[in-house]
Amino acid sequence: MVLKKGFTLIELLVVIAIIALLLSILMPALSLVKRQAQGVVCQSNVRQFVMSWTLYAEANEGAIVGGTTSNEPWNNESWHYGWVKPPQEEDGVPVADADVTLENEIRGIERGYLFPYTDNSGLYHCPGAREVVTDGGYRSYSITGFMNGEGAGINYNPEHAVSKINQIVRTANKVVFFENRDPRTWNKGSWIFPPITPAGSTNCPGWGDPFFVWHSKSNSLGFADGHTEMHKWVDDSTFELMEMLENGTINTWWGRQPSDREDIEFIFAAYLPRI
Repeated sequence: MVLKKGFTLIELLVVIAIIALLLSILMPALSLVKRQAQGVVCQSNVRQFVMSWTLYAEANEGAIVGGTTSNEPWNNESWHYGWVKPPQEEDGVPVADADVTLENEIRGIERGYLFPYTDNSGLYHCPGAREVVTDGGYRSYSITGFMNGEGAGINYNPEHAVSKINQIVRTANKVVFFENRDPRTWNKGSWIFPPITPAGSTNCPGWGDPFFVWHSKSNSLGFADGHTEMHKWVDDSTFELMEMLENGTINTWWGRQPSDREDIEFIFAAYLPRI
């Protein structure tokens, strides 16, 4: 008889152990590469939004698109021509928050005033974000409140708001598009801080709308001069608030004053377009 050679059980176990070791080494690296790739796509999305936002203003004598994405009539008129419309039925009737579906959201996106300049609903979702509609919605980006958004309403010190692109001071430092997730069923309204009090004050009163981070402690931001950046958050308190919101310990960031303030001071300065 001719004896056939093969692996012994010990040899097979050694090979399996080596493969498992290699996978344990490679998986974190592959995960990091995936997150980096998602960040590149996300920043590209924001860049296209800023370009479209600028084109809209050029086509409308400098008027910037409405930043409010709500199904409620706010104290200004920007919600009538919002960059994104609220989730809605085929006949245009807004859908109640509890009943929002992905189809409703996409329909609102495609009927928004900025969509003719983007022409791709896929741009409105970050590839690193959750895709569950009931956990923050499909759209991953908001316009900041004073960029002709919800912050222009009478309850939010409208003297800080702008409706024309030439009203923005230091455009390279002013954020228009903010990557975020809303803990409600869809990304509703603008991204805002609490009302600035007293009227005319520029002291930061504390956090307002929350956000979540999908890119290794960074978010995509789009600025009024057209540039974008992947901004890295640094304060421990910022991530503690995210974790508390994620696990249901809190349901809002409003008015919370962090002990470490680099993050909140950065975004507050970038939030006020007239200063």
